[in-house]
Amino acid sequence: MTVDPIGIHVGLVALRPKPHTVRSFDWTLVRSFRFREGLTQQELATAVRASRATIASIESGRSRPSVSLALAIAGRLGATVEELFSDDDLR
Repeated sequence: MTVDPIGIHVGLVALRPKPHTVRSFDWTLVRSFRFREGLTQQELATAVRASRATIASIESGRSRPSVSLALAIAGRLGATVEELFSDDDLR
C-alpha cells in the first residue's frame, strides 16, 4: 500500500508470484536413466506417448519437454523430476 504526502492511501500493490521456470536441464541424465532401465528411445517414447524423434531431441538438448512429458519421462525412468534437474537448474 502506498501513502500520498498528506497521509491518504492511494492504492494497493498486487504482488504476483513468479512462475516456476526451468533455465536448463541436464539431458544426459535422461539418457543415463534410460540406459539404466534398459530401454531404447523407441520403448521410452512408446511408454510416454511421444515419438522416438522427440526423445532423441530431448536427449540431445535440441528441445525441452512440456511439464507433463517431463513428469511422464521421470515416472517411467523411476526417477523424480527433481532427480533429473540439478539444484542450479531450477529457480
